[in-house]
Amino acid sequence: MLGWIIAGMLLGAAIVITVSYLSESVAKEKAKEKCSDAVSLVIKQVYKSGNINKVKMDALDSYGSKTEIEFEADSVSSDIYAGKRIYV
Repeated sequence: MLGWIIAGMLLGAAIVITVSYLSESVAKEKAKEKCSDAVSLVIKQVYKSGNINKVKMDALDSYGSKTEIEFEADSVSSDIYAGKRIYV
């Protein structure tokens, strides 16, 4: 039972990636490095925390599994907005 709880906690943890500039091409490249089986990214939230821009995305694989990815960037391209789907 404890093993399942720990596995659930690990699967629920977000991957955090820090970049200086976040664009669609950078998001594709970095997401593919962390989630090699990802086929698309769905941008859930774009916000600022202090001086850092943060973007939360779901990486979806061909089986429909989601992995949450959070990007931290000094600046974000205008082509990154909530609700957008990026095909990797």
